[in-house]
Amino acid sequence: MKKILIFLILPLSLVSCKKNTENIVWEKSYGSGKAVFVKTMGDSGFVSCGEIEGKQYLLFTDKNSNKKFEYKSENQGVFTSLVEGDGYFISAGSSGGKLVLSKIDLTGTVVWDSVFNSSFTVGYASLCSVGGGNFLAIGSADPDSSITTTAGLSFVWFDGSGTISQKTDSVYSHYIAVKGAATDNSGNLYMAVTKTGSSGKLKAEVMKYNSDFQKLWEKELYNNPAYGAASQGLMLDADNLPIVTGRTEFAVPSGTEDNTFVARYFFKGDSLQKRYLEYANSGSSVISDGAGGFIVLNSGCLVINLLDQNIKVLGFIRTYSSCDSKTTDSFGFSMDLTGDGNIVIAGSKGGGYYLAVKSASAVSPV
Repeated sequence: MKKILIFLILPLSLVSCKKNTENIVWEKSYGSGKAVFVKTMGDSGFVSCGEIEGKQYLLFTDKNSNKKFEYKSENQGVFTSLVEGDGYFISAGSSGGKLVLSKIDLTGTVVWDSVFNSSFTVGYASLCSVGGGNFLAIGSADPDSSITTTAGLSFVWFDGSGTISQKTDSVYSHYIAVKGAATDNSGNLYMAVTKTGSSGKLKAEVMKYNSDFQKLWEKELYNNPAYGAASQGLMLDADNLPIVTGRTEFAVPSGTEDNTFVARYFFKGDSLQKRYLEYANSGSSVISDGAGGFIVLNSGCLVINLLDQNIKVLGFIRTYSSCDSKTTDSFGFSMDLTGDGNIVIAGSKGGGYYLAVKSASAVSPV
């Protein structure tokens, strides 16, 4: 099991700006674009996806971070999620406002791809494995977009051969988006949801459907109608409780400012456990640390928060020794743990498709 260990370091005032003292094991940009998703592949390396020069892109590197193969689509758009199959990857994303699925083999060759029409715009797609070589794709608007018009959710069940077993579109009279989904061993589906509230502000929610695709519950994570919020990452803990990260607004003298949050929903008792993390930032990904705790990635400056089993902050890792989240051009969208416990991050830096492996040892105390 992948695990992250925490070490305390000298105060930041004694840390230089050189890459080795920032404990960046490796970093590289691959061209104009952004890396939206990354997943480690055991000891064989990691795979990422996103867009380069406005076109869907997938990259597979070996454990030494050398490029093994890449796939660049001829279609304008972006890949936002992927899952691993037996000798292939399934990527999901959008092109021209439509949901796109692609099967790509280990030579970087497309085996098949499918495009799905809906009556609403799809800008982001999440993927889940539902067992038995079957998958579920969820297409929606992008929670990072400014679109607040009529939207919907598109659900597509399919297998590795590309055979579609079911497609369902749910159209809403208000804005709704999903950014992060997971299934448990019983086939229940959990989704990190952003939707328009009664005040017109966005609100952060989490939803659960059973294996028959019946909605069991829908929970608001923040209920102050005066301030907006968005759910942007989700995982399930060891008890299959959803943990969601994202952003919420709060008042400042100049108006409002975003703040990263993390929340766990105890749905059997209908209670929430919440923490506020980084000021002027937004949580984009949450994963297990492999030892009972959790790791949250903040988008701006790729700041990482380390949490215990009660989502209490233990420490943080700053990817860069000097970075202002309000003015930065460095953003992190996804992360995973490598086999040796380091953290690989997918994002953008200076407008480029960016990957970085960050040492897990450079932890500062709270």
